Amino acid sequence: MADMVPKPPSQPISAAPTASAPDNGVPSNPISGNILIIGAAGYIGKFVAEASLAAGRTTYKLCRTGSSSPSKAAAVQRLQESGAIVLH
Repeated sequence: MADMVPKPPSQPISAAPTASAPDNGVPSNPISGNILIIGAAGYIGKFVAEASLAAGRTTYKLCRTGSSSPSKAAAVQRLQESGAIVLH
């Protein structure tokens, strides 16, 4: 049973390097890249999509074909007109 206890590593484990942040707590180099939003026509998703587009990020929106409500269809249309790439 004693041979089942894991042995400690032979060398110390070091922590991963951390990015330095200015005094306000916001990293000086925020993460960038493409954004995929699932549910962007929903209540929270539309705000996330709008913020992503306003930040200038390439924004993909995954949605169902043939929206079930006129308000969701209008939200999809608005996001598409704002530059979101709609995926079905």
